[in-house]
Amino acid sequence: MSKNLRLINYFISEFYSNNTFDLSHVVSPHFQFFSHTHEIKTFVDYVMRMDLLSNCCKLEISSPETMDDVTFVTCFKMVIPRKHEPDIYTTGINSFVVKDDLLHRVFVHYNQDDEEYEKIQSALKNSYSVISQSNRKIDSAASFFS
Repeated sequence: MSKNLRLINYFISEFYSNNTFDLSHVVSPHFQFFSHTHEIKTFVDYVMRMDLLSNCCKLEISSPETMDDVTFVTCFKMVIPRKHEPDIYTTGINSFVVKDDLLHRVFVHYNQDDEEYEKIQSALKNSYSVISQSNRKIDSAASFFS
């Protein structure tokens, strides 16, 4: 197993352990996170997004695959449980780019069209509201829904 693959596996496993904030030592100072909107986000934005997802969704991520030991791709399945409506199921692809032994970029692409993506964001926003109210915490995670 290559050093870069170990880095990506470590990064993913820490996400599942809900230790995303502890990953700054393996991330480039120029880290970029892109999602469906193509807006560039920072590592802090990425961590907040992953923290939100780990608290309100059921997420499965495949093992990373690579052709060049620089870009690693995983597939994901996500279930967003909803109390009074059917759950939302979504799939997509994550791309992780390693540069100079650090994670440099993450791109998350949902397989749904823009309209379906907006439904996903709305469901996440509603889940976030429930989590915020039950925990009585307010943070800037809501910025992901604008």
